[in-house]
Amino acid sequence: MSTNFLQWNPTEANQETDAEYTADTLRAGGATVDALFPSPLANKLFFQASTMAAAIAQFMVAQGISASDSNLATLADNISTAIMQAGSYVLFIDRSPVTVNANVITVQNLMSQVVGPAGFLNVVPRVIRVTAFGVFATSGSAESVSFGLAMSGGFSMGLGSPSIPASAGTFGWRSVIELVTTAGGSSGNILASFSSIFGQGTSGITITQPFEAYSQNLTPIDLTAQILMTFQVGFSVASALNSCTQYGMLVEVLE
Repeated sequence: MSTNFLQWNPTEANQETDAEYTADTLRAGGATVDALFPSPLANKLFFQASTMAAAIAQFMVAQGISASDSNLATLADNISTAIMQAGSYVLFIDRSPVTVNANVITVQNLMSQVVGPAGFLNVVPRVIRVTAFGVFATSGSAESVSFGLAMSGGFSMGLGSPSIPASAGTFGWRSVIELVTTAGGSSGNILASFSSIFGQGTSGITITQPFEAYSQNLTPIDLTAQILMTFQVGFSVASALNSCTQYGMLVEVLE
């Protein structure tokens, strides 16, 4: 990667000092009509502005992103991409509850959102953590509930609960999925771990064990597409009493 942003007057020749720049009335008040623009002041101004621009450009190059003044829109996109690639941060958060309660045993979609731009997964390693949480209610029959994550490009993974006793109740749940890219390019495998915790129910039944699964997606997924994540739930028994509400989804970039 390269940049064409360069520092003006890197040797600081014929240039105001910081103290002179601070006290300069032309700097403080701005240029008046037909005023002369002294070269020491000009050099200091261009030096400061170009130093900041060059530093940002060097930061972008260090993230593997080009920095060029040839296209404003491309430069803006590249700055955003470089910032996202630099370290841990929240990529996406959804706090709008979604409830499903169909009388079926097929998978039902909970929150479904585009959480990342095209090409975001085409970085090695890209480490993403997805946290989802909510409550689910069961019928009076013994059954289990499973949670899953489907992602654009061909990735899906799920994990089921232990058998829930034949007593209707409402339970809290929390699932955490960690995704790690293993190769770059147009497609590649993703390593994934999935854990779920099922909590105390209103009926007094306690399900405290965390359950975990680990998988490598052996079918390469599209690493260039935008990231559409869909959280899903399924019940082992069809009942109109079954329901699940997802209260939140947090997507974090760890690397």
